[in-house]
Amino acid sequence: MSRKEKGNWLSKCLRLINILVVAALVCSYLSTLISPEKIPWLSFFGISFPIWMALNILFIALWLARRKAIIFLSLITLSLGYFHVSNFIQLSFSSSPEVKKNSFKVLSYNVKNFGLYSWKDNTEIRDSIMAKLDSIDADIMCFQEFYFSEREKGFQTKSILQEQFQGIQFHEKYTHELIHHQYFGVATASRFPILKKGYIEFFNDRNNFCIYSDLLIGLDTVRVFNGHFASIRFSNSDYEIMEKIKKDTWSVKKEEMSSILKRLKNASVKRASQIDEVMAEVAKSPFPVILAGDFNDTPTSYAYCEARKLLEDAFVEAGNGIGNTYNGAFPSFRIDYILHDESFKAHKFKTHQEKYSDHHAIQATLEMVKSLND
Repeated sequence: MSRKEKGNWLSKCLRLINILVVAALVCSYLSTLISPEKIPWLSFFGISFPIWMALNILFIALWLARRKAIIFLSLITLSLGYFHVSNFIQLSFSSSPEVKKNSFKVLSYNVKNFGLYSWKDNTEIRDSIMAKLDSIDADIMCFQEFYFSEREKGFQTKSILQEQFQGIQFHEKYTHELIHHQYFGVATASRFPILKKGYIEFFNDRNNFCIYSDLLIGLDTVRVFNGHFASIRFSNSDYEIMEKIKKDTWSVKKEEMSSILKRLKNASVKRASQIDEVMAEVAKSPFPVILAGDFNDTPTSYAYCEARKLLEDAFVEAGNGIGNTYNGAFPSFRIDYILHDESFKAHKFKTHQEKYSDHHAIQATLEMVKSLND
């Protein structure tokens, strides 16, 4: 084969790969529009969106250097998905606006039981989390994987929070209770009076649910939803497989990879119906809405994009960088959110980098710009 023939063969291979990468990127876009309940495998493309985005950017650079017209294939496809790119990456160089009187601070944090099962240093982890919460000093705190013990000498959390934040009110809902009055679930802590408490049950998953609290903020009632959506629930063997993938991808057996993909698929299918349930309640709310929590889903997912049909993302409004919130063994993603309706404007969004849990805490200052009393 001559040098020219080799060059033509390589060019044809690159074009074919480029077409396949573009097709994968399009599938990631479709994953946000089509429920995993209908086409489960599309969710895999949504999860891997950053890979397809990066590969298309590389092809743009390649074809630009070669001055080939095929550059427009990736260029146009990326531009069509600008909405998804902006959900992943935010670049803000402007200084934060002055906090106004009708503003308040919201925090969402999956605290992983405050480190309860890290037996050697669980007290240290808990106290570190408490110190962090004290420094953030949020007015509304939405916790997932909240743990609370009623025992006087037990692993205290709620009582410590009550001491740190005098006068706060709690709305709690627990999935289950262990012996000696130990509770696990979701909790919202508020400096504002709680007027009403509600609960959205996920019928396809008893370990996850959403609560909502009607808070009196000034003269307005605001409904705060705090949700923990279906987890992937990897087993110890799954984590071992993921470590194996990191070291040598080709050594992973088909059945091992199948186990991980099956868990990802099942969880995404569950979250599809769960977000539909929650957004139905959001749509019916007679009050301004804030939705915070652990979605266990990325910005290129059906669950996130269904929520964005009615709500704004505080990170997109006021965040900076990539904003990854997951700190576990699976690749890092932004899966925790603070969303709100048009009654609010977000300022000073921050993702805290401390690794006390397998999630990072996120916070946003929300300004009420539209009151029902106006």
